Parts: sequence; C-alpha cells; structure tokens
Amino acid sequence: MKKSAKPLILLTLFYMVTITLFILGYVGIKLKCEELTKQKFLTEQELENTKNWQLNLSAQNQALTSEDRIVPLAENELGMIKPAEIPVELTVDKDKIENISKIIKDKYE
Repeated sequence: MKKSAKPLILLTLFYMVTITLFILGYVGIKLKCEELTKQKFLTEQELENTKNWQLNLSAQNQALTSEDRIVPLAENELGMIKPAEIPVELTVDKDKIENISKIIKDKYE
C-alpha cells in the first residue's frame, strides 16, 4: 500500500503559516516599539523645551522686578524720592488701647 502525501503537505503548510504569523507578529510589535520610542523621545524634547521656556520667563520676571530696575524708574519717571530717614516705629500696648477706647465710649454715652 502506498501512503498519501496529503497529511505531510497539510502539516508542512500548517507549520509555514504558523511561522509566518509569528514573524509578522514580531515585526508588528517591533514597529510599534520603535514608534513608541520615537514618541517618547519627542515628548521628552517638548518637556525640555517647556522647562527652558519656563526658566526663561522666571529670569525675565526677576530682571523686571529687581530693585536695581525699579528704583531708577520710580525716581526718574514717577518723581518719587527715597525718605532721608527710616520712619520711627511706635509700639503700643493693646490693653491700653482697649482701656482708652472704653473710657471714650463711656464718656460719649
């Protein structure tokens, strides 16, 4: 009796299809990984650019609000002057203020 070659052909065809599917799956996953890696790199670049922009804005803010810039503008453009002396600081006891307030209130009632 002669054996048929059909099962051998079917088995070989099954293995070839399975191997082809595995190879296509591997290539698809590899392409997706490369795409995600590229996207990660671009996002990191964008984050770095945003951080640099924020740092630049912070430096500009410090330059615009520095005393070395504001004082000459106030003196020259607004005509403001610095006081010659430091103002005198007065301290008062809170209890004394309350007592005086109570006396004034009683007097005018």
